[in-house]
Amino acid sequence: MDLMTTTIEYGKIKTFFREATGEDINFQTLENRVKFQKVMYILKSAGIPLETKFNWYVMGPYSPELAYMGYRIIKEHIPMEKISVEEKRICEAVKNFLKGYPERTDQELVASLLYVKDNQKLSGEILVQELRNKKPQFEIEKIRSALDEIQISNLFE
Repeated sequence: MDLMTTTIEYGKIKTFFREATGEDINFQTLENRVKFQKVMYILKSAGIPLETKFNWYVMGPYSPELAYMGYRIIKEHIPMEKISVEEKRICEAVKNFLKGYPERTDQELVASLLYVKDNQKLSGEILVQELRNKKPQFEIEKIRSALDEIQISNLFE
Protein backbone atom coordinates (compact mmCIF):
# COMPACT_ATOMS: atom_id res chain seq x y z
CA MET A 1 0.00 0.00 0.00
CA ASP A 2 1.39 3.39 -0.93
CA LEU A 3 1.32 6.37 1.42
CA MET A 4 -1.75 7.96 -0.21
CA THR A 5 -3.75 4.70 -0.04
CA THR A 6 -2.71 4.19 3.58
CA THR A 7 -3.76 7.72 4.53
CA ILE A 8 -7.14 7.26 2.84
CA GLU A 9 -7.73 3.89 4.55
CA TYR A 10 -6.71 5.30 7.93
CA GLY A 11 -8.96 8.31 7.33
CA LYS A 12 -11.86 5.97 6.63
CA ILE A 13 -11.22 4.11 9.88
CA LYS A 14 -11.36 7.45 11.67
CA THR A 15 -14.65 8.27 9.91
CA PHE A 16 -16.17 4.85 10.62
CA PHE A 17 -15.44 5.19 14.34
CA ARG A 18 -16.74 8.77 14.49
CA GLU A 19 -19.93 7.89 12.61
CA ALA A 20 -20.61 4.87 14.85
CA THR A 21 -19.84 6.54 18.17
CA GLY A 22 -20.01 10.30 17.70
CA GLU A 23 -16.50 10.42 19.19
CA ASP A 24 -12.94 10.86 17.98
CA ILE A 25 -10.42 8.06 18.41
CA ASN A 26 -8.75 8.55 21.79
CA PHE A 27 -6.12 6.22 23.22
CA GLN A 28 -5.55 8.09 26.49
CA THR A 29 -6.96 5.24 28.59
CA LEU A 30 -7.27 1.47 28.36
CA GLU A 31 -11.07 1.91 28.29
CA ASN A 32 -10.77 4.06 25.17
CA ARG A 33 -8.39 1.67 23.42
CA VAL A 34 -10.64 -1.30 24.17
CA LYS A 35 -13.71 0.60 22.99
CA PHE A 36 -11.97 1.39 19.68
CA GLN A 37 -11.16 -2.30 19.13
CA LYS A 38 -14.65 -3.52 20.03
CA VAL A 39 -16.55 -0.92 18.02
CA MET A 40 -14.36 -1.57 14.99
CA TYR A 41 -14.96 -5.32 15.27
CA ILE A 42 -18.71 -4.73 15.56
CA LEU A 43 -18.56 -2.50 12.47
CA LYS A 44 -16.63 -5.18 10.58
CA SER A 45 -19.23 -7.78 11.57
CA ALA A 46 -21.97 -5.46 10.32
CA GLY A 47 -20.33 -5.23 6.88
CA ILE A 48 -17.81 -2.38 7.03
CA PRO A 49 -14.87 -3.43 4.83
CA LEU A 50 -11.93 -3.75 7.24
CA GLU A 51 -9.05 -5.89 6.05
CA THR A 52 -7.53 -6.17 9.51
CA LYS A 53 -7.46 -9.57 11.14
CA PHE A 54 -8.69 -10.00 14.69
CA ASN A 55 -7.57 -12.63 17.21
CA TRP A 56 -9.08 -13.69 20.52
CA TYR A 57 -7.52 -11.81 23.42
CA VAL A 58 -8.25 -11.24 27.12
CA MET A 59 -11.01 -8.72 26.39
CA GLY A 60 -12.34 -10.40 23.27
CA PRO A 61 -11.45 -9.69 19.65
CA TYR A 62 -8.26 -7.69 19.21
CA SER A 63 -6.20 -6.60 16.21
CA PRO A 64 -2.59 -5.46 16.76
CA GLU A 65 -2.69 -4.01 13.24
CA LEU A 66 -5.77 -1.94 14.10
CA ALA A 67 -4.11 -0.72 17.30
CA TYR A 68 -1.13 0.44 15.23
CA MET A 69 -3.46 2.20 12.79
CA GLY A 70 -5.25 3.95 15.65
CA TYR A 71 -2.00 5.24 17.09
CA ARG A 72 -0.92 6.53 13.66
CA ILE A 73 -4.29 8.20 13.08
CA ILE A 74 -3.89 10.10 16.35
CA LYS A 75 -0.15 10.85 16.12
CA GLU A 76 -0.22 11.97 12.49
CA HIS A 77 -3.55 13.83 12.76
CA ILE A 78 -4.91 11.92 9.78
CA PRO A 79 -8.11 13.59 8.55
CA MET A 80 -11.42 11.81 8.14
CA GLU A 81 -12.17 10.51 4.65
CA LYS A 82 -15.43 10.29 2.76
CA ILE A 83 -17.27 6.98 3.06
CA SER A 84 -19.96 5.50 0.84
CA VAL A 85 -23.68 5.91 1.44
CA GLU A 86 -23.89 2.20 2.35
CA GLU A 87 -20.98 2.48 4.81
CA LYS A 88 -22.64 5.52 6.39
CA ARG A 89 -25.91 3.57 6.68
CA ILE A 90 -24.10 0.68 8.41
CA CYS A 91 -22.32 3.07 10.80
CA GLU A 92 -25.65 4.71 11.69
CA ALA A 93 -27.28 1.31 12.28
CA VAL A 94 -24.37 0.26 14.53
CA LYS A 95 -24.60 3.58 16.39
CA ASN A 96 -28.29 2.95 17.06
CA PHE A 97 -27.59 -0.64 18.11
CA LEU A 98 -24.83 0.48 20.50
CA LYS A 99 -27.23 2.84 22.31
CA GLY A 100 -28.33 -0.31 24.11
CA TYR A 101 -24.69 -1.13 24.93
CA PRO A 102 -23.10 2.12 26.10
CA GLU A 103 -20.42 0.74 28.42
CA ARG A 104 -17.09 -0.69 27.30
CA THR A 105 -17.95 -4.02 28.96
CA ASP A 106 -21.25 -4.11 27.02
CA GLN A 107 -19.34 -3.57 23.77
CA GLU A 108 -16.87 -6.26 24.83
CA LEU A 109 -19.79 -8.67 25.30
CA VAL A 110 -21.30 -7.90 21.88
CA ALA A 111 -17.96 -8.03 20.04
CA SER A 112 -17.03 -11.27 21.81
CA LEU A 113 -20.36 -12.89 20.91
CA LEU A 114 -19.93 -11.87 17.28
CA TYR A 115 -16.35 -13.11 17.21
CA VAL A 116 -17.23 -16.56 18.60
CA LYS A 117 -20.27 -16.74 16.31
CA ASP A 118 -18.22 -15.79 13.24
CA ASN A 119 -15.10 -17.83 13.96
CA GLN A 120 -16.47 -20.95 15.59
CA LYS A 121 -19.71 -20.99 13.57
CA LEU A 122 -21.81 -21.50 16.70
CA SER A 123 -25.34 -20.36 17.39
CA GLY A 124 -28.06 -20.48 20.01
CA GLU A 125 -27.44 -21.98 23.41
CA ILE A 126 -24.14 -23.57 22.30
CA LEU A 127 -22.83 -20.08 21.48
CA VAL A 128 -24.09 -18.74 24.81
CA GLN A 129 -22.35 -21.53 26.74
CA GLU A 130 -19.10 -21.17 24.76
CA LEU A 131 -18.94 -17.45 25.47
CA ARG A 132 -19.77 -18.07 29.13
CA ASN A 133 -16.81 -20.48 29.28
CA LYS A 134 -14.51 -17.89 27.68
CA LYS A 135 -15.88 -14.93 29.64
CA PRO A 136 -17.29 -16.10 32.99
CA GLN A 137 -17.65 -12.49 34.18
CA PHE A 138 -20.75 -12.14 31.99
CA GLU A 139 -23.99 -13.46 33.46
CA ILE A 140 -25.69 -16.08 31.32
CA GLU A 141 -28.89 -14.00 31.04
CA LYS A 142 -26.93 -10.98 29.86
CA ILE A 143 -25.26 -13.11 27.18
CA ARG A 144 -28.64 -14.51 26.05
CA SER A 145 -30.14 -11.02 25.97
CA ALA A 146 -27.27 -9.64 23.87
CA LEU A 147 -27.52 -12.58 21.47
CA ASP A 148 -31.27 -11.97 21.11
CA GLU A 149 -30.62 -8.30 20.31
CA ILE A 150 -27.94 -9.25 17.77
CA GLN A 151 -30.39 -11.59 16.03
CA ILE A 152 -33.31 -9.12 16.14
CA SER A 153 -31.17 -6.32 14.70
CA ASN A 154 -30.52 -8.13 11.38
CA LEU A 155 -27.26 -6.16 11.28
CA PHE A 156 -24.90 -9.10 11.51
CA GLU A 157 -26.02 -11.62 8.88
